[in-house]
Amino acid sequence: RARTAAAASSPRRQSPRKPAAQAMARTRFALLAGLLAGCAASGAARSVEEAREAYEVALEEARKAKAEVESYIEEQPGNKTEIEEAAETIEAHIVQEMKEASKDAEKVFRAHLAELKSASGSDESIHKLAKSAKKAAEEVGRAPSEAAKHALRRAKRESKAEAKKVGRAAEKAAHAAYKAAKELERVQRHNGVSEHKYEGEFGKNEHTTEHMEDDAEDLRGDAERIVERLFDQVEEILEKDVHEARGSAKALAHELKKEVKHTEAEVLNATKKVAEEEKSDEKKDDDKEGGDEKSDEKSDEKKEDDKDDEEEGDNATSSGEAEDLAAAEVVGPPAGALAMLLATAVIGAYVVRARRSVSIREQPLLG
Repeated sequence: RARTAAAASSPRRQSPRKPAAQAMARTRFALLAGLLAGCAASGAARSVEEAREAYEVALEEARKAKAEVESYIEEQPGNKTEIEEAAETIEAHIVQEMKEASKDAEKVFRAHLAELKSASGSDESIHKLAKSAKKAAEEVGRAPSEAAKHALRRAKRESKAEAKKVGRAAEKAAHAAYKAAKELERVQRHNGVSEHKYEGEFGKNEHTTEHMEDDAEDLRGDAERIVERLFDQVEEILEKDVHEARGSAKALAHELKKEVKHTEAEVLNATKKVAEEEKSDEKKDDDKEGGDEKSDEKSDEKKEDDKDDEEEGDNATSSGEAEDLAAAEVVGPPAGALAMLLATAVIGAYVVRARRSVSIREQPLLG
């Protein structure tokens, strides 16, 4: 500790240096400081220049976008004659869409009517098909006016969207130029440019970009107002066409609904007639089956009666023959040839009857 304290209290020994070496060291330090200062200044100059170039590019893009809005406005109809011509062109397209919509609606109606005509189900299902066909007929009456309304809205919406798109692009470009001016000011401030210089330059750039942004907004409004004025004229021209088309369509729809009603009645009557015919055929079939059964029963009864009659006939024949033989025996043997002929005839008759009886009895088995 004593040694440490002594060393701390005693003056520190310095190593001796030559004057030439010290001068060289000072020169090297000065050169290095100057080099670093030059590099820093060069880097700052490049950053400011890049920021200024970016601003100039953004400003040029804003000018182009503004010119596009102005060109769009110039291309739009300006005076009354041009507006009327443009409105008539749009109106012609809408009228064509009205006609196509009417054709499509009538086509759908015809499909429903064909389905109704071919119906063969219950009354409830037929009424349901007729109701669908009537709705389709009502759509025919509404088709032209609905088509005109939707077509007009779509055309107006698309035109306004285009005007707004062009105007918004100009506004965004002007705002991008303003942001580029702000970035240039920031780079100048952080790279040692004097406050008087960068504030004066930014004030000028700010005025330019804000003025361009206001102009772009005004131009967008002008473009949208032109579209509104144009379509006001379109609506005025189209109103007469829509009114006439609506009247014709409603009259057609009325006739189509009458056709549906007539078709429904025909289908119901035809279905009812078919049901009655089917019921009548079923009754005839039932009656026929019952008649056949009764006929078979009567035939069987008749066959049994015929069989009984045959048996009774056979019995009677046998009895008669026996009586004839008995009589012949009582009379006694006849004298001469007459007695022999009589005996032969009796025996022959008996044999014929016996054969007939056997034939009749075997006939059902043979059959």
